[in-house]
Amino acid sequence: MLEIFEAPYGTVLFWVYEDNVHVGFYDLVKDCMTDINKILNVIY
Repeated sequence: MLEIFEAPYGTVLFWVYEDNVHVGFYDLVKDCMTDINKILNVIY
């Protein structure tokens, strides 16, 4: 399954699924896997 959307944070993402389970995002601009914390620049 592939869903592409533009995010307001300067990236283009698609949702990554394995065995019909959402496992993360792939950033088409940076050409790498990412997660919501990296997208929002959240540091814990």
